[in-house]
Amino acid sequence: MSDWNTKVIAEFRANAGKVAQFGDSPLVILRTVGARTGDVREIPLVAMVDGDVMYVFASKAGAQTNPDWYHNLKSTPAITVEFGTETFPALLTELPVDEGQAKLAEQAKLFPAFGEYVTTAAPRKIPVFSISRVTGGQLDEGIYQLAQGPNFAVVTTLNANGSVQAQPLWIDSDQDFLLVNTEMHRHRVKNLQRDPNVTVCIVSSEGWMHWGEVRGQLVEIITGQVARDHIDQLSMKYTGKPYANPIQSERVILKIKPERQVFINWS
Repeated sequence: MSDWNTKVIAEFRANAGKVAQFGDSPLVILRTVGARTGDVREIPLVAMVDGDVMYVFASKAGAQTNPDWYHNLKSTPAITVEFGTETFPALLTELPVDEGQAKLAEQAKLFPAFGEYVTTAAPRKIPVFSISRVTGGQLDEGIYQLAQGPNFAVVTTLNANGSVQAQPLWIDSDQDFLLVNTEMHRHRVKNLQRDPNVTVCIVSSEGWMHWGEVRGQLVEIITGQVARDHIDQLSMKYTGKPYANPIQSERVILKIKPERQVFINWS
């Protein structure tokens, strides 16, 4: 991260999302995931706020190449966004070119610098992304209880060649999302960065006739100490001891929003 970005982010967080040099301009911080490295990159940007939807512009101050964060979002569009005093999971979607250029023209009326960026970036068309908040999908109560217990889950993702990867893993949940703790270098993470669709099947340790299936999407990758502490909590649930295995890269939490759920209890 550049020194300039570091200073802007620090001032943003110290002043409820305001940074003096930007006046009253709406600012966001995107926590993107590096397309090549998998590292979390924090990017402060001037946004457009239009009702419940926000937009950001890959202007790169009018350069003729796209910024690195553009490629990060194309690889992993489900990220965390900071706005004002809020932090929330979001899905960023690149607008079609015509629609994006129309939004860019609106932004240029509010902030003339964006009009200059259009000129200097030509012939590159500056990409525009919408920011949509991801709200919880409300887990079925039976599936929530399965995920709270020491039951194993088979997590299925799609490989780049179209085959599936399915592995039994520890599982957790809050009221709205399934939580899978893994390491950043694992194939399942790369698969979900490319295609966020995932199926999770949880089978009760008390018998196979008590199970639940969730088909959903990855909506956030949680990193840092929160993820490291979480694997200790999971290990205590499953083994009664803190997590002792070597960590090869970085522990992360995959936050999965349910879209279709099936719960069976014939036991």
